[in-house]
Amino acid sequence: MIGKLAVGKAIAGSAIGKAAAGAALGVMVGASAVSPTFAADAHHINSAQTASQHQVKHFSENQARDIALKAKPGTFKSVSFHNNIYSYIIHKDGHDFKVTVDAKTGTVLNIIPLD
Repeated sequence: MIGKLAVGKAIAGSAIGKAAAGAALGVMVGASAVSPTFAADAHHINSAQTASQHQVKHFSENQARDIALKAKPGTFKSVSFHNNIYSYIIHKDGHDFKVTVDAKTGTVLNIIPLD
C-alpha cells in the first residue's frame, strides 16, 4: 500500500511537474509573442501599410468633394474613405445620392441614387 501511495505521489508529482513545465512554456511563448523584435516588426508592417495608403491618395478629401459636387450638385452630407475611394452622400431635391471618387485619379466612378 505504501509503495502504491509513493508511486501515486510520484505520478501526481510528475503530472504536476509536466503541467508546471507546460505552463512555463506557455508563458515563454506568450512572452516571446510581444517581444521587442515582434513589436518592431508589427509596427513596421503597420507603418508600411499606412504609408502606402497615403502615397496612393493624390486627391485630398476636399478636392474630391469639389469633384463630387461638380458631378452631382447638391448639399454635401457625409464622406467615407475605403480602398482609396471617397464615397460622398449628396442631398439634392429631397433625394440622396452616393457619389464615389477615385482618390488616386480624381475620377468620378459612379453616382447612385439612394432612395
